[in-house]
Amino acid sequence: MVRQVFNHKPIGSMKNSLVIYIFCLCSIFGALRTARGQASLIDPSFLVGVGANGAANSILLQSDGKILVGGEFTVIAGHTNSCLARLENNGQIDKSFAADTDGTVWRLLEQPDGKILVAGEFTSLQGVECYHLGRLLTNGLVDPDFQGGTNFVDDDGIFTIALQPDGKILAASFDYNSYTFRLLRLNTNGTPDVTFASDISFGEIVHAILVRADGNIWVGGAFNWVNYQPFPGCAVFEPDGQLATNLVSDFTFNSDVFSFNELPNGNILVGGLLQLTNANTTKYLIQMTPQGKWDTNFVPPAFDNGTSPTDFITSVVVQPDGKIVAGGSFYDVGGYWRRQIVRLDSQGHVDPCFDPGLGLIGFDWAQTIVRQPDGRILVGGRFPSTELNGPANIERLLPSGDCDATRVYLRSVPENNAYFVAGTYPPGGTNFLQFSTNLVDWANIDMTTGSYLFHSFPATDTSATPSAFFRVKKVY
Repeated sequence: MVRQVFNHKPIGSMKNSLVIYIFCLCSIFGALRTARGQASLIDPSFLVGVGANGAANSILLQSDGKILVGGEFTVIAGHTNSCLARLENNGQIDKSFAADTDGTVWRLLEQPDGKILVAGEFTSLQGVECYHLGRLLTNGLVDPDFQGGTNFVDDDGIFTIALQPDGKILAASFDYNSYTFRLLRLNTNGTPDVTFASDISFGEIVHAILVRADGNIWVGGAFNWVNYQPFPGCAVFEPDGQLATNLVSDFTFNSDVFSFNELPNGNILVGGLLQLTNANTTKYLIQMTPQGKWDTNFVPPAFDNGTSPTDFITSVVVQPDGKIVAGGSFYDVGGYWRRQIVRLDSQGHVDPCFDPGLGLIGFDWAQTIVRQPDGRILVGGRFPSTELNGPANIERLLPSGDCDATRVYLRSVPENNAYFVAGTYPPGGTNFLQFSTNLVDWANIDMTTGSYLFHSFPATDTSATPSAFFRVKKVY
């Protein structure tokens, strides 16, 4: 069992000599109780149980408030559902929704008429033969008039889709036999659009498609080549599918673009693992001008100090107030512990009131983020739990919680033959983790000037007696 056991809000105007003690008044063997209340971002009204037993790759919030989830799971919210499920707004399973899809679902997209496009690597959608792209009616049943699945064969897969304003569908597919990535456009009934260029190929996977207001199509992914021409990470196409060779982005080779968001000022917010001309470090979140140039006026804080070659951002949501919620694979953002999910203001500064605590646990990532009209955040991906005791692979977070909080966590039940204590901290000062058996004599067991501290104890450690207590001392 894991419980948050103390919360502290630093007081403003700290002096350098000020010492703040954060006590964890709990035995590591006893039943834990909260020493002082603290607001967690985990939404207690989201009753999804232990979550999903496999990745949640795409989440779609329907207009009626129900939540459609696609991924690589076979069980979700305590029920057997293969790769596709629908939840009620409270997280419980919608039993009226058919649950028989035989392969991974990568993308879900709602049309203006309420019908749902489903894309992935399946051959059967709810028991109906359908290769990798299907459509559901508003009642949740397969649309028999949609022919999208007839354009592909068993050895294909579709990783992302997008809708044009006229209802036509853009799909990025992959042929496993020829190892070819391509872009095609379908009519509203799923038949091929013969007016669209038919020879678009990429050197690697496509992750993102953005149809801009001018009709141009931005495509992002892990490719370095498009139609055998160098277009690393990003390429722009004319409305008829012709490559816009005069619009070349500032990305350099080995960039991987996962997400696009068009902003009110016309810029495009780009998330991924980004290499840029004239950048001395890898970037994860940037703005680009409509001409594809890096806008250096937007300067978000460093993700993991900008030094990790394995970090990336997969999903970005821009709120109505301009704040940016980003998910992916990262830990520290601008000196704050923000494991796999962070919220920034419109200028790129970390929001200290959107604090996920220990965050999304594990070494994988947040794959998809959806904001509900009430401001709550749905997040899906590949993570064993949230804050150690939340559900796996899918969770809902509240819009905000305590600001600039210091949080302490204690695991009182051994895992991998060890107990542990951990803490997360706002930037500033030095944090000391201390240990006591009598609440009088304290010994330092670890310290950090960073945003996170972790210390484990072997389950056989006799120093960790039933009267063991922990505290954090923050020194400015």
